[in-house]
Amino acid sequence: MAISGLALVVSIVSAVIGQIQEKKQLRISVREQLSSVVQDLISSQAEYAMLYPEPPEKRDSAYGVKMGTLNHKLTSLARQACALDKLDGEVGFDVQFIAIANALATSGDQPTAEEYFEKAVARSPSVYYRSINLTLFGTFLFNQSQPEKGRRIFADAAAALPLASDFNRMTVSRAYQAWCIAEAWNDPASGVRADECYQNAQRILQGIKSDPMRKACLRDLEQATGRMPAGEPQPPS
Repeated sequence: MAISGLALVVSIVSAVIGQIQEKKQLRISVREQLSSVVQDLISSQAEYAMLYPEPPEKRDSAYGVKMGTLNHKLTSLARQACALDKLDGEVGFDVQFIAIANALATSGDQPTAEEYFEKAVARSPSVYYRSINLTLFGTFLFNQSQPEKGRRIFADAAAALPLASDFNRMTVSRAYQAWCIAEAWNDPASGVRADECYQNAQRILQGIKSDPMRKACLRDLEQATGRMPAGEPQPPS
């Protein structure tokens, strides 16, 4: 009986160890596949972004076919990535979720894209990346005609980092810069809000102690926003 009991214990332990190893191997496989799919997705998204703004007069008869093929490819890759994420929800990184969200938004699946922006924010490895991911999420929400939620997200992005260093000041100012552009581009009637965001970004940048860094950041702010005065918002160039 003692021998039988010992054999049973050994069998149970072996089964548990086998399950642990199987789960570990599955996680490794999912992580590798997800990384590969996301890399392809990023490349396809870049190709789409280069082709999309081509002016109508330069579009040949194959333009529609190219755009349709790319959109189909993005959709397929995004769905593959979502399926892999569902196999093991712990392997994905925030930056991968952002790439998936962008592809889903491009292909037209806005509800799932929003879910993946939220996943990216939740998976942010630091307050810096949380601020970055919230900023990207805020821009997406404005583009989806959700300005009120977008404003709350942008406010969270700006509040995520303390203004304790030049790097943090630059990061927070860019959240306000993106917010300014989103207000002006997607809600032209909110010129005062856009101007407030611009002024906040400018005020924070003025606090940067490094003179070259401060000047470069202020120049970038002016170029990105077109130095939009209150009441006269302009689209980004």
